Amino acid sequence: MKKAIGKFLLKGQLKNRVRHKRFHNFHSAKKVGILFNASDSKIYAESKILLNYFTQKKIKTEGLGFADKDQMDSFYKTYTGFQFFCSKDFSFLGLPKSQVVRDFYEQEFDILIDLSLSENPLFSTICSLSRASFIVGSVKSRINEYDLLIDCNDGDNPEAFCIQMKHYLESINT
Repeated sequence: MKKAIGKFLLKGQLKNRVRHKRFHNFHSAKKVGILFNASDSKIYAESKILLNYFTQKKIKTEGLGFADKDQMDSFYKTYTGFQFFCSKDFSFLGLPKSQVVRDFYEQEFDILIDLSLSENPLFSTICSLSRASFIVGSVKSRINEYDLLIDCNDGDNPEAFCIQMKHYLESINT
C-alpha cells in the first residue's frame, strides 16, 4: 500500500516536470552526474575512476552515492566530488526529503550515469526526477527512465558497464 501511494505521488510530481532530452557524448558534455551505490565497494571504486576520467577530460562531474548511515559518517565524506545519501533521506513513501538529493536531481546534467546496476526504488526515483538531458543506465526493468540502456552480460560488474558506456559515448557522434 505504501509503495502504491509513493508511486502515485511520484507520478504527480513527474507530470509537472520538464526535462529537455538531448543526446550527449563525451565530446559535447560539459557536466556529468554519477549516481551510485557507495555501499558496494566495486561500484564505489569505479565511481572514483569515472570521476578522475571526467576530470581529465575537463568535464565537470558531481556524484551522489547511497550509503548506510554508519558508512556516511566514516570515510565516505572524505572523497571530494561526491555527496552521499541514505534511506533516511527519503520519506516513508519513498519520496526524497533531503536537500542533498533534491539538489542533485534538480541539476541539468548533460549526462547522468546510473551506476547502481541493480533494482532499487531510491535510484529509480532520482533518475525519474532528474533534469539531466541524457540518462544512461543498465537496469533493464527501468528502461523507461533511461535514454541509453547498456546491457552488459555480466550485470553485477561495474567495470564492464563503464567500459561499454565509455565505448558508446566516445564513438557515437551527435
